[in-house]
Amino acid sequence: MSETPKFKVADTPIPGVRRLEPAPSKAYLHEFYASTYYEALAPDDRRLNADPDAVEEMRWLRESEHADIITTLRELGAGPRTLDIGCGLGELVASLAAAGFDARGIDPSTMAVRHGRELGRNLIESDLEPYADDKANHGSADVVTLSNVLEHIPHPAEVLKRMRNLLAPGGLVMIRVPNDFSAVQEQARAAVDQKPWWVAIPDHVNYFTAEGLENFLTAERFEVLRRTADFPLELFLLMGEDYTRDRATGKSCHQRRRRLELAMGQELRMKFNRAMAGIGMGRNTIVFARPL
Repeated sequence: MSETPKFKVADTPIPGVRRLEPAPSKAYLHEFYASTYYEALAPDDRRLNADPDAVEEMRWLRESEHADIITTLRELGAGPRTLDIGCGLGELVASLAAAGFDARGIDPSTMAVRHGRELGRNLIESDLEPYADDKANHGSADVVTLSNVLEHIPHPAEVLKRMRNLLAPGGLVMIRVPNDFSAVQEQARAAVDQKPWWVAIPDHVNYFTAEGLENFLTAERFEVLRRTADFPLELFLLMGEDYTRDRATGKSCHQRRRRLELAMGQELRMKFNRAMAGIGMGRNTIVFARPL
């Protein structure tokens, strides 16, 4: 991997959206994601082993985040064909398939796609650009999902344009991004006297608040149908538990967050998450939208 260039986080003309300047090149990021990113992640990735905590992690994903996405797609009348862009190992693809969707995913990482295929998931090793530019794939998806992907892309507007090609008429998109530079995050940062730990260079290129993501989608002529969020982990920092400096504290906080979200049950959890989104809170922002 070549040496990381010097970057800074700068405002954009869209309120609530920031980005790295200068933007990393496509070639630089392709090298990073095709090999370095997952190779660096793999030794500590709970999804690649079967210890009890890993099993609980996957149950939590299936029964909270994935279940809530599936319920929302059904409430919005989504069609059966789903495409997860930047699918990684394909956990969401597996949950969608188990729920009866015709689910597939694409990712540039050879390692991630290989592991996912070994688990029986319908995954394709590809960057978005050649896949979306292939006319054989135009109109092939009723739903396109991007879960923690858009923050990594140098030119996110181009991604939305390619998503339009992939979507069938009336199709939906689901986009999940970190809710960064939010008011609660800034309060938490002050409470622990830290620099912005959420700035991840070079892989996080774009930084959206909850309002910023909606502003961005509106500017690109998408209608936001629903906005939700997930648990605002920064609350632990405000309660004096500094997971940014202590990995063991971070693990404990995450485990309690898992127990809480599962114990709440889906109906209450979804109401709570939508309420958090309404006031700009939540560690991640999730929107469901359709092109105009």
